[in-house]
Amino acid sequence: MKYFSVSTVFALLICPFAFARPVAAGDVLIYGFGQIDYKVSDRKGTNSTIDITRINYISEFQLSENSRFFNEIEYEQGPDLSGDALYGGIKLCQAWVEYRVGPELRFNFGKVYTNFGLYNLVHDVTPSFLQVDIPFMYSRHKIDKDSSFSQRLYGKYMTGLTANGTLDLGSDGSQIEYSFSFGVGRSEIVNDEFINENTSYAGRIIYRPSFLPGGQIGASFYTDRNKFGAGGAANGIESTFGLDIQHQYGSYLFQIESILASFADYKNNPRKALIGYALFGYTLWDNLTPYIIYSLADYNFSPENTADDVKPFSVVNFGLNYALSSQLFIKAEIGLHSRKANVYEENINELILSVSFAY
Repeated sequence: MKYFSVSTVFALLICPFAFARPVAAGDVLIYGFGQIDYKVSDRKGTNSTIDITRINYISEFQLSENSRFFNEIEYEQGPDLSGDALYGGIKLCQAWVEYRVGPELRFNFGKVYTNFGLYNLVHDVTPSFLQVDIPFMYSRHKIDKDSSFSQRLYGKYMTGLTANGTLDLGSDGSQIEYSFSFGVGRSEIVNDEFINENTSYAGRIIYRPSFLPGGQIGASFYTDRNKFGAGGAANGIESTFGLDIQHQYGSYLFQIESILASFADYKNNPRKALIGYALFGYTLWDNLTPYIIYSLADYNFSPENTADDVKPFSVVNFGLNYALSSQLFIKAEIGLHSRKANVYEENINELILSVSFAY
């Protein structure tokens, strides 16, 4: 499976808990990735568009044998900064310094992707996973009709201090990987305002048993005081917990993951949201992988709250991933969004043709 090798490369290069590679002080690495999409959707009438979704530039500076500086800049939605025009955006996704004591302990200080769930560390790195975009669970969510905007149920970014490492459990090959972070969460624009003053905590533990090659079980948490509130209650303490299982072996990949988020709605009533998905992919002829993702969301997973306008809904994605090489992928995906009974008040069907690449 060629996408697995790419995933491994990006896990080593991009993730802040990566092992330092054998490079000398003063060395500079420059690399990156990108995605171009063609979409046809029946949302608010049939429409189509071609979009330069993102082009990301990454540079890494080896400061010493045990330290490095890493930064990632994203050109999103085809930025045009000429004259008075301003289309798309340019943003600093990551900027951190790492000091490595050893594989068991590393420290990162700066802005990082929050280590949450199976996908957030590679949130936009589309060459590293099968589908066009990461699962719906990681999207921004509009909890109620009265919510004025959408938010993620965790912070995609965090600015602060992260301690992480990998521990070997005896000599049988089992491992535990851990990450704990403290800082300010969100670190992105919400409701047209950049949020960077809310104290946040995050953590993740992964267990990889030696008796199940390619298998792992993970648990994550994220909590902060959300200035605008996922459900509309400003400055409330919100927490999200996640569980995930993954098994990739030979030609197949299986993933199942869910999150449970606690917050308050715009009337300050306590609410919980449960969102999860299951993914299965099987590679044929080493470069063609059909896959299916089924997601289910319940924004009102609370016995004390029985709002009639908030009901569970599903998102189903069928797709093909064709690897032209280990750095160039063509993806075709059909998405069926059954949201008629929910706050969106519409069913959405879409077709996406995507090219993703790494360099």
